[in-house]
Amino acid sequence: MNKIKFNGSRVHIIGIGGIHMSAIARLLKERGLTITGSDLEETALTKDLKSEGITIFSQHDASNVSTADLVITTAAVKKNHIEITEAEKRGIPILRRSEAIAELIDGKKIIAIAGSHGKTSTSTLIATILKQSNFSPMYVLGGESQDLTKNSAWGSGIHCVVEADEYKRAFLDYEPDLEVITNIDADHLDDYGSRENYYNAFLQFAKKLKSSGLILLCGDDKGTGQLLSEITDTGLQYESYGFEETNTWVARDLNLNHSGARFELSGPSNFEHGLLEISVPGKHAVLNALAAAAVSLHEGVQFSSIQKTLKQFHGVKRRFELIGETKGISVIDDYAHHPTEVQATLETTRMRYTNHRLIAIYQPHTYSRTAYLWENWLNCWKGLDKLIILETYAARELTNQGKTANELADSITSTPTIYAATEQEAIEHAIQETNENTVILTIGAGNITNIAPKILEAIA
Repeated sequence: MNKIKFNGSRVHIIGIGGIHMSAIARLLKERGLTITGSDLEETALTKDLKSEGITIFSQHDASNVSTADLVITTAAVKKNHIEITEAEKRGIPILRRSEAIAELIDGKKIIAIAGSHGKTSTSTLIATILKQSNFSPMYVLGGESQDLTKNSAWGSGIHCVVEADEYKRAFLDYEPDLEVITNIDADHLDDYGSRENYYNAFLQFAKKLKSSGLILLCGDDKGTGQLLSEITDTGLQYESYGFEETNTWVARDLNLNHSGARFELSGPSNFEHGLLEISVPGKHAVLNALAAAAVSLHEGVQFSSIQKTLKQFHGVKRRFELIGETKGISVIDDYAHHPTEVQATLETTRMRYTNHRLIAIYQPHTYSRTAYLWENWLNCWKGLDKLIILETYAARELTNQGKTANELADSITSTPTIYAATEQEAIEHAIQETNENTVILTIGAGNITNIAPKILEAIA
């Protein structure tokens, strides 16, 4: 495919309301291009984009692309989508999100963060450290940072931090100078078909590294541990990180507390080491910070700057985000949509809120993910006093292609569980279960994020 000239272009983005697509929209708008987009659902994010001068159509229609020089689409959009069909008819170039990003970041030193879990927080941490250390990085993130103003920025420096999503093998469009792989835990099996195919995609991603580059993998994770063993004799340069002493970078003398953690960073002798503190709770947060610190040191950031940024880092929206507190009740919103992520969230909650009643409202994300991780979903809710399951957020699935939310609620026996057909019903159930020492969690990747403020309003 010929290189796309973005300067002066009018770009239409299908699915612009998605967090990844909004990042591209903002990048191109910052560059001075005329941006339009289409998305069926109005959210806080689409409202923000409109306020930034971006035209958003609430319906998918052929006329939406009539003035476009380029169309960018999500990987989930079908080839027969009306706007895709019209763009092809008009001879308008069409790029997948990852293809567009790959072209936009060409010429930068690319730091790509991949993994089944933790890639958003890790990439956001790296971007924040580089920015606050005056490296002025370009970044394209899959979440909204509470420290950075937006989820993307051009920057004037040589670095680009990009969250490399594995869905539809999108991360294979990048040729990074430095790769971080946080973990490999079977997901997107509706697309990959098998765990083996999913794992092999990460192996392919590892081999996309530039010849002079470095791969940083979590050595404590089973999936990345296997990957580590397979790349040992390939000539690829790599380092590992984790809690185990066999890793290149180690978090020693770990002290977890209700508000965060502190640990001693140990690594290669040619780098400065010392005490690091984070204000985000949980062992998974420590691993994210450890990876970010290792990357930053490799890129020449002063250790003291890393210390300062990590200590002040507020996290990413929808990653264990405290929405509010009232009458002794805390409401927290979390993006977890995989059993492993749910377990980490609940462990963190119990550690931070001891002797509290814990209620969760969970919205399954796609019927197929519920089905292929069925046994895991039945057993990941330990520590809850009550689980309320909302109707499935189907996302790209037009029909029930797996297990329903009602089936899941009926099948969980380890935790008191009920199904709620509507948001209002879920809110009412949650409030009925509360006392003055209660935490209510809203969990999932769908539109469940809208519920947390409504709960606070209802309690007040």
